[in-house]
Amino acid sequence: MDLNGVPAPYVLEDEDFLSWYERWLDELVAGYDVTWFGDKIPGDEARLLGILSDDPSAHRRARAARSLGTLPAISATGVRGLAAAAADEDPLVREAALSVGWRQKAPGLEPAARARLADPEAPVRAAVIGFLRALGVSDLAEQARVLLGDPDRGVRQRAMQALADTGTMTVVDLAPLVTGPDAGSREFATYCLAQARGPAADLLAGALDDDDPRVRRQAVQTAEKRGERTLLQAMRRMLETETDAYVRTNLNRVITAWMRG
Repeated sequence: MDLNGVPAPYVLEDEDFLSWYERWLDELVAGYDVTWFGDKIPGDEARLLGILSDDPSAHRRARAARSLGTLPAISATGVRGLAAAAADEDPLVREAALSVGWRQKAPGLEPAARARLADPEAPVRAAVIGFLRALGVSDLAEQARVLLGDPDRGVRQRAMQALADTGTMTVVDLAPLVTGPDAGSREFATYCLAQARGPAADLLAGALDDDDPRVRRQAVQTAEKRGERTLLQAMRRMLETETDAYVRTNLNRVITAWMRG
């Protein structure tokens, strides 16, 4: 029932099933986000803010923050409560508070979010760049470029997504990630090359020869999206030795399409 512990099971705080069901109906009509209804702590904004600020359990404080994110709107008082929670001693709470600001697009939370750009915990940094991306702040490209060098893969991926949103991402921005030591980042950066400005044929040629089949497959797909037909011969040679079935499928498709066109 709990997907082997991910996420862990939790106990609802409603008195009984009927109370839970009636609350679901009331909140549905009131315009709440009921996508993850079962995890929400019962109560209005004032009650949730009280739990967020005073409950001794970091897990429950984080749940209170996430519950605030289901409200149709958050008041100025609610935003101040989230801003205070963004400096909570527990990273679980900090991440939850910033993630709510991301979903609610609450501009009043921006100063508190910026104060956590260098947070020691990666999930918090990822939540910050996600929040700034949601707001579309004027210096988004600058902040995203800083986080492209983050030690955490998840943060780097969020930074690439944010930079892509600005329309200013270049091949030069992505080159260190396409050629870096982390295969997951190489794959995602190769994917992002499809939206990057500047010549990318040489970089894609290297990615076609990557040790990881996921990167090679993505290089083929990105070359197709960019129309990098100068790589056709390299792909034909690659097909002679490629052993990964998924990569071979992509190679055959692109080579056939280009030779016909």
